[in-house]
Amino acid sequence: MKKYILGFFVVTGIVFYSCKEEVLTPPAQIINPGASFVEGFDSVGNLSSKGWVFRNNSEPGGYTQWSQAIPGSFPAFNYTVSGLDYAGILYDVSAGFGANVIVSAWMITKPIRAKNGDQVSFYTRTFSPVFYPDRMQFRANLVDDNPDVGMDATTVGNFTTLIADINPNLTTTGYPTTWTKYSWTVAGLPANTSKQIRFAFRYHFTNNLSNGLYIGVDEFEFISN
Repeated sequence: MKKYILGFFVVTGIVFYSCKEEVLTPPAQIINPGASFVEGFDSVGNLSSKGWVFRNNSEPGGYTQWSQAIPGSFPAFNYTVSGLDYAGILYDVSAGFGANVIVSAWMITKPIRAKNGDQVSFYTRTFSPVFYPDRMQFRANLVDDNPDVGMDATTVGNFTTLIADINPNLTTTGYPTTWTKYSWTVAGLPANTSKQIRFAFRYHFTNNLSNGLYIGVDEFEFISN
């Protein structure tokens, strides 16, 4: 049934191919990482140049990732270019299909210099009505600014601080179907100091035969207090 639901819009995404020539790119330039900012996801394809990192550890693996919102999906929470100005991800990030599939696809922020009392927030939603329940985790690496999340679908690296687990029981009512804001006040860092950390969005569930369709994330905001 999923293929019929998704047939109403054109699926686009970031696809990675193997090639013989390796092109090395310079490291991302992170300017004033402690400053407040808003990421509106106007161009998901340019996030890597800002220091964001993408990992698809799904089992079995796949070729797609977090990408620009797909045509025909719901409009962005806030946009300046088009209604597709948000980050979206589809259930088919794994090349497999069935009960044994584990989806684990990460969108990791650039390094952020944070301290206790700072704030982070974002908006997320899925389609309405819900036929295939979705799940997303929002995590933090409070240890360092290493984006490593391990090599398989169950590892999280140093992203052990679970800030939000949206719809962990995979019910049809557990994930918001309108843009909903989630926020967190930074805590757990050494007192009276700041350090470089990262946050991460993890699209994560098992059995993509019965679970998962499509979610969006918009307007990620960091406020330095």
